[in-house]
Amino acid sequence: MALAHVGLRSLGLSGLTAPTTELTEEMTHLLDAYGEQLMAIGQAHTILKKKDSYVSEAELVSGTIMANWTDHHRRRDAVSAMNLQTRELVRAVRAELQVKDLEMSGSDIGTYDYEEEDYEDWTFREEFDDTELRGMAETFKRSWAAWCVAENALEKDPGMYGAQSFGLIALGRMLEVIKASYHM
Repeated sequence: MALAHVGLRSLGLSGLTAPTTELTEEMTHLLDAYGEQLMAIGQAHTILKKKDSYVSEAELVSGTIMANWTDHHRRRDAVSAMNLQTRELVRAVRAELQVKDLEMSGSDIGTYDYEEEDYEDWTFREEFDDTELRGMAETFKRSWAAWCVAENALEKDPGMYGAQSFGLIALGRMLEVIKASYHM
């Protein structure tokens, strides 16, 4: 596995470990909701009006519809609407992978007095950096759990609608966190 050799010490993580049961369950629910919403988008933008027809996951991810449409204006409008809906869904999933409500562990950032001594300024920065680092580590853990859930889902059902793109979203989030940690 390629991620097994990525240095995570910059995030304060010793290495990749199996996600907790609670986090796995949360990401499983997120994958299920994502798959359902992605399917609804795919069904809304297919040229076929059968209940079981839908735009493929690959078409949704790539932002195109491969079917031949006689009305090019309608096709362009459908692709634009599909891309907007898909983009919003991906944004929502990425927001769910972002850590929420990380406690500031004693830091009182809101009442900081900028005229205090330099020592206190450095202490504030260190606390902020520590909080930011912990947030990045938690976001990485959540993204890692999402990746694992997607991989497990694809092992059980290789044709599961939404699992591949869900895994790509999680992988992208992990790589962003790793990149940002090297720039800290």
